[in-house]
Amino acid sequence: MISAANIIIRPATKNDWPFIIDIYNEGIANKISTAETKPVTIEGKLEWLKEHEEDRFPILIAQENDVVTGWICLSAYRKGRKALQNTAEISYYIRKHYWEKEIATQLMEAMMSKAKELGFKNLIAILIDANNASIALLKKFGFEQWGLMPGIIEIDDKTYGHSYYGKKL
Repeated sequence: MISAANIIIRPATKNDWPFIIDIYNEGIANKISTAETKPVTIEGKLEWLKEHEEDRFPILIAQENDVVTGWICLSAYRKGRKALQNTAEISYYIRKHYWEKEIATQLMEAMMSKAKELGFKNLIAILIDANNASIALLKKFGFEQWGLMPGIIEIDDKTYGHSYYGKKL
């Protein structure tokens, strides 16, 4: 467990699943945090949540007092492809009310350390190219743009690119 100011960073439990889904749905609603366009449910994400109960692909929670303010996770990149087993996708979502409180920075610091501990050699973040706050966070941690698929995301009559940012650990 990591604590900075009033924020505690800790591993997620099943009790956190409703908060994880709620925060993710906030990301869907803001239109540039994920390419999903409709709210999700625990039931709809159950397989994904169970995959993240494994030690290899953890979810870390940021909590301030009794409020879950954000989360970060590692996921399999191209699941099942053995040659990519030392590469993970990193994803993070913060409650809008907490965007300016350095929570994403604290979560990223904790997960970068955890990723190294787990033996990952590469991290990849896949995001909408209009998500400037996320791009700034990734660059702050030494991620570089490794790829762009221009104009493939369509949300509400707007077209965006899908950016890949990577970092060698």
